[in-house]
Amino acid sequence: MKALEVILNGRKLCIATLPEHGSLCVAASLSNPLQDPAGTEAASPATECLLNVGGMEAKDGHHWFLEYLQQSLTSGDEITIRLVETSNCSDPTSRRVETGEQRLRSKRNYLLQLKRELGES
Repeated sequence: MKALEVILNGRKLCIATLPEHGSLCVAASLSNPLQDPAGTEAASPATECLLNVGGMEAKDGHHWFLEYLQQSLTSGDEITIRLVETSNCSDPTSRRVETGEQRLRSKRNYLLQLKRELGES
Protein backbone atom coordinates (compact mmCIF):
# COMPACT_ATOMS: atom_id res chain seq x y z
CA MET A 1 0.00 0.00 0.00
CA LYS A 2 1.10 3.59 -0.53
CA ALA A 3 2.42 5.42 2.51
CA LEU A 4 4.50 8.43 3.51
CA GLU A 5 7.68 7.76 5.44
CA VAL A 6 8.66 10.76 7.59
CA ILE A 7 12.28 11.17 8.68
CA LEU A 8 13.62 13.92 10.95
CA ASN A 9 17.38 14.47 11.09
CA GLY A 10 18.02 10.95 9.77
CA ARG A 11 15.68 9.26 12.30
CA LYS A 12 12.51 7.56 10.99
CA LEU A 13 9.52 8.96 12.90
CA CYS A 14 6.61 7.17 11.23
CA ILE A 15 5.23 5.52 8.12
CA ALA A 16 1.70 6.85 7.62
CA THR A 17 -0.71 4.85 5.45
CA LEU A 18 -2.88 6.42 2.77
CA PRO A 19 -6.46 5.39 3.66
CA GLU A 20 -8.45 3.56 0.97
CA HIS A 21 -10.96 6.45 0.87
CA GLY A 22 -9.28 9.53 2.27
CA SER A 23 -6.20 11.66 2.37
CA LEU A 24 -2.87 11.95 4.12
CA CYS A 25 -0.89 15.10 4.85
CA VAL A 26 2.53 16.03 6.19
CA ALA A 27 2.81 19.69 7.20
CA ALA A 28 5.49 21.83 8.75
CA SER A 29 4.05 25.04 10.20
CA LEU A 30 5.81 28.11 11.51
CA SER A 31 3.81 30.64 13.55
CA ASN A 32 4.54 33.87 15.38
CA PRO A 33 3.08 34.63 18.81
CA LEU A 34 -0.60 35.55 18.81
CA GLN A 35 -1.85 38.69 20.54
CA ASP A 36 -4.35 38.42 23.35
CA PRO A 37 -7.81 39.87 22.55
CA ALA A 38 -6.87 43.23 24.14
CA GLY A 39 -3.73 43.33 21.98
CA THR A 40 -1.45 44.10 24.91
CA GLU A 41 0.76 41.03 25.13
CA ALA A 42 1.54 37.82 23.28
CA ALA A 43 -0.62 34.82 24.17
CA SER A 44 2.26 32.47 23.34
CA PRO A 45 5.84 33.46 24.18
CA ALA A 46 7.82 32.52 21.06
CA THR A 47 7.74 31.50 17.43
CA GLU A 48 6.57 27.91 17.17
CA CYS A 49 7.47 25.37 14.49
CA LEU A 50 5.60 22.07 14.34
CA LEU A 51 5.67 18.97 12.15
CA ASN A 52 2.28 17.26 11.82
CA VAL A 53 1.38 14.02 10.07
CA GLY A 54 -2.29 13.16 9.79
CA GLY A 55 -5.17 12.37 7.54
CA MET A 56 -8.85 11.72 7.10
CA GLU A 57 -10.63 8.52 6.15
CA ALA A 58 -14.23 8.36 4.93
CA LYS A 59 -15.69 5.08 6.16
CA ASP A 60 -19.21 3.86 6.95
CA GLY A 61 -20.70 7.36 6.48
CA HIS A 62 -18.31 8.90 9.01
CA HIS A 63 -15.09 10.88 8.78
CA TRP A 64 -12.20 9.49 10.82
CA PHE A 65 -9.47 12.01 11.61
CA LEU A 66 -6.12 10.28 12.06
CA GLU A 67 -3.04 11.67 13.76
CA TYR A 68 0.31 9.95 13.39
CA LEU A 69 2.70 12.58 14.66
CA GLN A 70 3.00 16.04 16.17
CA GLN A 71 6.60 17.08 16.77
CA SER A 72 8.25 20.39 17.65
CA LEU A 73 11.00 21.51 15.31
CA THR A 74 14.06 23.64 15.90
CA SER A 75 16.38 25.60 13.61
CA GLY A 76 18.49 23.31 11.45
CA ASP A 77 16.10 20.34 11.55
CA GLU A 78 15.93 18.45 8.27
CA ILE A 79 12.68 16.75 7.25
CA THR A 80 12.57 14.01 4.62
CA ILE A 81 9.27 12.75 3.23
CA ARG A 82 9.45 9.63 1.10
CA LEU A 83 6.60 7.99 -0.83
CA VAL A 84 6.85 4.23 -0.23
CA GLU A 85 4.97 1.01 -1.01
CA THR A 86 4.83 -1.07 2.18
CA SER A 87 2.53 -3.12 4.38
CA ASN A 88 4.60 -2.25 7.49
CA CYS A 89 3.00 1.02 8.62
CA SER A 90 2.71 2.93 11.88
CA ASP A 91 -0.55 2.94 13.80
CA PRO A 92 -2.14 6.37 14.26
CA THR A 93 -1.51 7.84 17.73
CA SER A 94 -5.12 9.06 17.78
CA ARG A 95 -8.36 8.57 15.85
CA ARG A 96 -11.37 10.85 16.17
CA VAL A 97 -14.69 10.16 14.48
CA GLU A 98 -17.10 12.74 13.13
CA THR A 99 -20.53 11.39 12.23
CA GLY A 100 -22.69 12.84 9.48
CA GLU A 101 -24.93 14.36 12.16
CA GLN A 102 -21.96 16.03 13.89
CA ARG A 103 -20.71 17.38 10.54
CA LEU A 104 -24.14 18.88 9.79
CA ARG A 105 -24.33 20.44 13.29
CA SER A 106 -20.86 21.97 12.82
CA LYS A 107 -21.91 23.47 9.47
CA ARG A 108 -25.07 24.95 11.02
CA ASN A 109 -23.09 26.45 13.92
CA TYR A 110 -20.58 27.93 11.49
CA LEU A 111 -23.39 29.44 9.40
CA LEU A 112 -24.90 31.04 12.54
CA GLN A 113 -21.49 32.41 13.53
CA LEU A 114 -21.00 33.96 10.08
CA LYS A 115 -24.46 35.54 10.19
CA ARG A 116 -23.64 37.13 13.57
CA GLU A 117 -20.29 38.41 12.28
CA LEU A 118 -21.93 39.87 9.16
CA GLY A 119 -24.82 41.39 11.12
CA GLU A 120 -27.46 39.26 9.44
CA SER A 121 -30.30 37.53 11.23
